[in-house]
Amino acid sequence: MAIKKKRKTYMIVGLGRFGVSMCSRLAELGAHVIAVDRNRDLVEAISDKLEYVAQIDSTDEAALVKLGAKVVDVAVVCIGEKMEDSILTTAILKELGVPRIIARAADELQARILYKVGAHKVILPESEMGHRIADVLENPWMNNFIGFEDDKLIMGKMPILGDMVGKTLKDLALPSKYGCTVAMIERRGKKILPNANVTLELNDEIWVFGEREQLEPLLNSITSREE
Repeated sequence: MAIKKKRKTYMIVGLGRFGVSMCSRLAELGAHVIAVDRNRDLVEAISDKLEYVAQIDSTDEAALVKLGAKVVDVAVVCIGEKMEDSILTTAILKELGVPRIIARAADELQARILYKVGAHKVILPESEMGHRIADVLENPWMNNFIGFEDDKLIMGKMPILGDMVGKTLKDLALPSKYGCTVAMIERRGKKILPNANVTLELNDEIWVFGEREQLEPLLNSITSREE
């Protein structure tokens, strides 16, 4: 019997491009979304796409409570321009006992303040995007990887090198050489769970997880062979 996934409730505060994009995607994924902004035009622009949209001042605690802020699972503060509103809204949501608060910051100073007033996680979209683009320019293999813990840990898909063909995962000893775990093998559109005796074939791709510093020599060698 399949276990039904609990439908989470999110409150998204601020309906600029970042907030609208998040609302739309969460709704597509089946989440319950409450979207709010003080700008009537922004509220009306998205009102036909979401179940609950409201025009309120998010620094008004009573208005947030009336909309259900006390019972949401996650609140995301996406206010872009007004730092004071972003900080005050975050502090109010913390006081209301929201279990997880994510806030958008324009710079490092705002990020530090948001953490101090109660945000559990702060996102700096422009900074993170610039960091990501620079990373991909310098290390093209990052297109196929995602980072964790400030990119100290990475996971992604890599093609196998020619000298890996015909060898088993045990032969390659990737964990001891590069400190990584092989999570999955992709072969002709199929996904294969790895074990030590699986023999790699031409055009296979493997999903690896490990420390970036240890994996970089292997991934850079793949890039240099492809150029």
